[in-house]
Amino acid sequence: NGFTITAGMYQGNTPTGALESKSMTKAGSGIGIKGGSNEIDVTQKEYIQVDFGANVSTAELTLGSLAGHYNTGASQDAQINVVLLKNGDKVGDVQSFDADEGTLSIDNEIATLTIRSDSGDFDTVRVFTTQGGPGGEESQNSNFILLGGSASTNNVVEGSVTEIADGS
Repeated sequence: NGFTITAGMYQGNTPTGALESKSMTKAGSGIGIKGGSNEIDVTQKEYIQVDFGANVSTAELTLGSLAGHYNTGASQDAQINVVLLKNGDKVGDVQSFDADEGTLSIDNEIATLTIRSDSGDFDTVRVFTTQGGPGGEESQNSNFILLGGSASTNNVVEGSVTEIADGS
């Protein structure tokens, strides 16, 4: 089993409906989406998907390029959101990570998200950014890149990505 990372664009408030595939690229020390800023971009409704290759109960993703828009009190109110999937079906509610709510801790523009499901295990996550929550007014560019991640079942690590290869 290994992780498969893909990216794309979505319509509506969350990346669960019609999805359009996009090419990924190396963005600094992480993975982004080719074109524009080479990062996952809120104004373009982009997402990055990590398929863990197994059912997992917990995942950790490390994201970078989390600049001022994500900070507590920022007028853009940028936040990271995660949709959990199992066999292509949504599991539970969208999880939001927001500095204003104390659920997003950023150090040197880097944060690690701990993702758990109260609705059973999952095999895939789709990560996207919003301003003011899903469906908010996404008019100013708030970006992020994927730096790495790991996933586990009952505290046994199923796999990890700690160094991103050149994706260009």
